[in-house]
Amino acid sequence: MFTLACTTRPWQSLPLPAALTAIAAAGFTEVGLMYQASAEGWQVPVHGDSSERERWAVQQLLADAGLQVPLLLAETRLELGLAAASLRYARLIEHAAALGVSTLLDLGCEPALRPAYLALMQSVLPLAAAAGLVIAIKPHGGISQTVNDLLSFRDILGSIAFRFSFDPGNWLYYGGADVPLQAYLQQLAPAIDHFILKDCQFGPRGPDVAVQPGHGIVDFPALLTQWQALADGGRLYLECLTPGAPAELHTQARAVQHWLRQCLSTHTITE
Repeated sequence: MFTLACTTRPWQSLPLPAALTAIAAAGFTEVGLMYQASAEGWQVPVHGDSSERERWAVQQLLADAGLQVPLLLAETRLELGLAAASLRYARLIEHAAALGVSTLLDLGCEPALRPAYLALMQSVLPLAAAAGLVIAIKPHGGISQTVNDLLSFRDILGSIAFRFSFDPGNWLYYGGADVPLQAYLQQLAPAIDHFILKDCQFGPRGPDVAVQPGHGIVDFPALLTQWQALADGGRLYLECLTPGAPAELHTQARAVQHWLRQCLSTHTITE
């Protein structure tokens, strides 16, 4: 069985309560928390410097909207130094466990900070594993530019709590239109935590992932058929839609649900 969850990213310009209400109204029961507009600027609603009171306020908003939160965007804050970055990440793990999160979505870092990143992961992965959490890194340029980059982290870190987020739109955005997505999926499959439904299109200004899935160049039917054979279920996250007014985003989200049922017609899908 597949579960289709939705991230807050398409509604990131709205206050969090409105974004969660919109996601629930579109028929979703699970949400991934990403950067959101707030009085303090763009930030993840719960992060390593959040207080318990702030986390509790987000828990209440989620409960009011009837949403579970299996995914939370992480932050490494390597500029703080290993000790401070580890402490902040440890607090994030505590918050995530209290929220019922199962996956912290990690974006890696710039290549020059790779040793510091590995040291941070070695410090916090035992804490994540003890809390029943997975840290999943997604392709995001920098140290996660290629499939070999990700595989090298798995080999070095050697933790079952360190896994991959398969994001076809990002693979194309950072690697170009010729990235062999099906080969990447096959290579990474044993350690993939979830599948991101993100498309990509190329225009005069370069690549763009703010696209309703199925409207770009990603061959989702082929990838999802392959994913069915490899995983036989799991979470899919809708991360991006074509920018628009809330009513337009609602229409797109519902269209994606219908389209996905057609792509995965032999499997049960829950939202």
